[in-house]
Amino acid sequence: MIEVSKILAAAVLELFPETLLLPSNQPNNPHGFGADFIFPFQLSSDLLVLIEEKMVQIAKEKRGVKILEMVPASASAFLEHKEQPLLAEAVKNSEDSLVTLLQMGEFVDHCDPAFSWERCQQFKIFRLLETTQKETYQGEPVTRLSGAAFETKDALKEFLKKRETFPQKDHLIVGQDLDLFTLFEEGVLWHPRGEAMRSQFLHFWKGELAKQNFEILSTTDLGKDLTANHCKYFLAKGARRLAEVSSREFDEETGWKRGLLTPKNALIDHAHIFCEARDLLKESISCLQFIVKILKILQFKFRLVLCSSCKDEQREKEGTLLLERALHVIGDVYTVEKRKGPAVEIFIQDGMGQEWKAAFVKIDCRLAKEEIILFSLLNPLERLIALLLENREGHLPLWLAPEQARVFGVKENEYAQGILDLLQRAGLRATLDIRGEKLATRLHEALQRKIPWLVVVGQQERERRLVTVRACLSGSTEEMPIESFIEQLHKEQQL
Repeated sequence: MIEVSKILAAAVLELFPETLLLPSNQPNNPHGFGADFIFPFQLSSDLLVLIEEKMVQIAKEKRGVKILEMVPASASAFLEHKEQPLLAEAVKNSEDSLVTLLQMGEFVDHCDPAFSWERCQQFKIFRLLETTQKETYQGEPVTRLSGAAFETKDALKEFLKKRETFPQKDHLIVGQDLDLFTLFEEGVLWHPRGEAMRSQFLHFWKGELAKQNFEILSTTDLGKDLTANHCKYFLAKGARRLAEVSSREFDEETGWKRGLLTPKNALIDHAHIFCEARDLLKESISCLQFIVKILKILQFKFRLVLCSSCKDEQREKEGTLLLERALHVIGDVYTVEKRKGPAVEIFIQDGMGQEWKAAFVKIDCRLAKEEIILFSLLNPLERLIALLLENREGHLPLWLAPEQARVFGVKENEYAQGILDLLQRAGLRATLDIRGEKLATRLHEALQRKIPWLVVVGQQERERRLVTVRACLSGSTEEMPIESFIEQLHKEQQL
């Protein structure tokens, strides 16, 4: 919530004028906000209440707010004059021809061109939730203040209640329970189970694109602009549907560092369609339907945003109008926001209700004679996995689960081995547990791993040529022939 972060920054600088404000982007979150500071003193927790009270005062006051557009050099000089050298340095290095500043009394900050003070004043309740120390900036320690804003006290109470139950959804905790990965400062170590899940996801991605007649490319050390690389291939070979997944440094600032949601290195996909202008609407509809279909397969609730470009260029205006028509055709509800476009961005909430951009469709106007549609589903893959873990509390869909079934032998190890062989020959990812531990202990461990199906075989099952199966998610138990169970699993994993 970029707007409310300006209220936080103004409150801090009015209370502590010698504090330096750092440039930072904030999370795409209906409630969350945050900002980075270099304080001239050690910030104590009792000062947070004082900052909250100052934020409420600023939000209530009818302050005059000016939005200024300047060339980078002038904006930098203005911020230097306001004794904010770090903001001045960032603005000076901007690649934009014009930068936008927000001025509210003595407070000045760099802001998005679509900044809305009216939107800020909708919020009356503020709660600072986290004070974290980031890496130092030029030798000075950086303090990040993060919080949440609400229109009513009841909304705050609901948020805090959700926050209490969040640990059971947190992908960092769920990922450990499922033995999927270990997160280090330098990056992520994917365990065998986690790598199996990622591989299955990428296999699914390739399969779905193959159905749409995409050709898969792979490039290395050619810079971050995959669109430029694919344009070269299209112009040389004439291939109109190209896709690629590649590992990239992911430097998007989001306000809160949240494990796989804000990875340092990640797998990102880009798919391009090169088409003539008359086919642009049809292809845009197809891309949106493709992404929406997969997000619904994953049982995500998502929000579509039509990004209306801030630039007054005819081709970009036409692109925005065309995407709006495409959204009407697919029939999903969407909102319109002033952002870099023309594009449609798709947002998914995590376990705390914070929104993350997880997919997008863009129209790229760089070629004179051809239209380019760029879309991404894995933006990045690590983030999509984290959102999936938090939305489903670790209960992965059967087709994606690294271990789909576990067979438990109860003094009938030979029969249990035979059941495992049948499952594996049927193409199912199954394992065998014939340890000497008590059955209850072994079942508990499997339930902790959230293995979708537990198969128990003992003397009674062997004599009746049946298996006892238990669904991890529902807890329901049933006896059936192994052939019927295999048929049931095959139907369950069909997409």
